[in-house]
Amino acid sequence: MEIERLIHARRTAEAAVQDMADGQLKNTAFATILAHQLQQEAPLLPIAQRAASGIRHAGTAKKASGQRRDGTTARLLALVEEGFFDQPRSLAEVKSALSERGWHYQLEALGTPVTRLVQSKHKYLRRSQVSVGAKKLWKYSKY
Repeated sequence: MEIERLIHARRTAEAAVQDMADGQLKNTAFATILAHQLQQEAPLLPIAQRAASGIRHAGTAKKASGQRRDGTTARLLALVEEGFFDQPRSLAEVKSALSERGWHYQLEALGTPVTRLVQSKHKYLRRSQVSVGAKKLWKYSKY
C-alpha cells in the first residue's frame, strides 16, 4: 500500500513537469513537487518513521509551544520501535545510542523527553529505580 502512494506521488510530480525542458530547473521543480506530495502523505506514516526519513507534515512541523515534532521525542520513539528499550536502559545508555546514530545530546537534555514518554497516555516506556553500588539510577524499558 505504501509503495502505491509513493508511485502516485512520483507520477504526479512527473506529470507536473513533463512539458518543461530538461535541465536544472526541471529537476528542481520535480524535487519540490515530489517533496510537497510526500508531505501530504506524512500523516499516514508513524512519527518515528517520519523523523527517520526527514518528512514532516506541512502545517504541523511545530507544536503550539514551538517545539519540533521530529526532534528528540521522535528519535527516542525510533529507539523504542527498534527494540532498544527491550532491556532496561539508563540515560547514559540512551545518550550513547543516540550518539551512535549521529544525534548528540547532553545527558541533562534527555531527562525530560524520556520522562514524558514514561508519563504519556500511550505509556511508551516504564521506569524503575535500580541500585548500582551506593548510587540509585533510573532505568527505562518497554516493560
